[in-house]
Amino acid sequence: YINIGNKLDGITLNVLFICAIVGFGAKMWIFPLHVWLPRAYGLGPINVIALMSSAMIKTAVYALCRFYFSFLNCSFLWWGIFLLVIGVISALYGISLAVMQNNIKRFLAYSSSENMGIILISMGSVLICSYFEQQFLAALAFLTLLIHAVNHSLFKGLLFMGCGAIYKSVKSVDLSCLGGLNKKMPYTGVCFLIGLMSLASLPPFAGFISEWLLLQTLFQLLFFLPNPFLKFFAIVVLMLVILVGGLAVMGAVKQFGIAFLGKACSVEATECKESGF
Repeated sequence: YINIGNKLDGITLNVLFICAIVGFGAKMWIFPLHVWLPRAYGLGPINVIALMSSAMIKTAVYALCRFYFSFLNCSFLWWGIFLLVIGVISALYGISLAVMQNNIKRFLAYSSSENMGIILISMGSVLICSYFEQQFLAALAFLTLLIHAVNHSLFKGLLFMGCGAIYKSVKSVDLSCLGGLNKKMPYTGVCFLIGLMSLASLPPFAGFISEWLLLQTLFQLLFFLPNPFLKFFAIVVLMLVILVGGLAVMGAVKQFGIAFLGKACSVEATECKESGF
């Protein structure tokens, strides 16, 4: 690769930084470039959406990592701060909308925006640590980014396959038409619960590992940031990431509790059958 971070003037580097986050951010479904996401998830075939959520958006993550870390290098402190702000907004906005959804596909769609926000926060942490020459913490933040990207591909693909199994059997993924599925579809229920617990970052599942590493990275930022304002900013980001995790747990409990527990809310849910192997 060619590192041009020290060969271009500051204005050009800043323009390239903004262009990259706008272009690749639209593919990553970050706020406010996520508006096409719910419609695509709501109308598309579930098997295609599973591929989109697990693989397609990771190409944008990979491209941003190569562009920022290998091509531009870390030239300005505000780059990392900007990514932290956009990541927190995307995560908080996405999970807040996800909690309110009564359609499983739309819930998973908005939760993807939340997870991309978590990845952006990790990316911003890498840039901040690199700017202050804290290479160990930069490596930890980058490891967090990679682990969460892989984990998101796994548990979101699992959740969409479970969503497809529900739709195949009940012909709907609206919570108003589901209920009591755990009695008729126990294997799907177990797989779906594992995916939701990973999405909610509950131990010992995959999502917990990456979010715990992210919290550790944000906490370590407090020890070397020179400015009290930056320290306060890191504390706020840390608290908001914890809030996002709590909202993710609420959303996971709502989706599984209504869809798989309780009484069936429709004839189709009463007569549904487990999907084949």
